[in-house]
Amino acid sequence: MHCINIIVIKNSELRDIRLDALLEDKKINLKCVELPQGILAFPTLSKKDVCKLGEGITFVELSTDYFGGAGEQVASCFETFKSGEYYLYKETYSGSINNALAKYGVKRIDDKDEFDSIDLGRRRSNNDYIKDCK
Repeated sequence: MHCINIIVIKNSELRDIRLDALLEDKKINLKCVELPQGILAFPTLSKKDVCKLGEGITFVELSTDYFGGAGEQVASCFETFKSGEYYLYKETYSGSINNALAKYGVKRIDDKDEFDSIDLGRRRSNNDYIKDCK
C-alpha cells in the first residue's frame, strides 16, 4: 500500500525566506524530510501554507493511492504570486508524478525513475514522513 499526499519544494526555493520567523507561526508546520537532489518533502503543509512563504515559490503537490499495483497517482506543479495584498498560487502543470518531478528539475539516477531517484518510494504514508521529519 502506498498512500501519500505531500508537497515537495527545492531547498533553493527557500534560501531567502526567514524560516525562523515562520517557525514561530504555529499555524504553519514546516517540519520536513530531506530528500536527495536538494528536495524537501512536507507532509503537513498545504498549498495555502506555501503562499505564506511569499511569491515566486515553485513547488509540487503529489498524491499516490495504490495497493498491489492498482490505484492512482497525480501531481501538479504550482507557483506562488502576489495579487494585491494576497499571495496566491497557480497551477503550471498537472499529470503523472514522474513528469511533474522532471519538469521541476529532478534528474533520474541510474535505472530509477524520478520518483525513486529522490527516494519517494521509501515511505508509504504521510505518517511515515511525519515520523522522519526534522
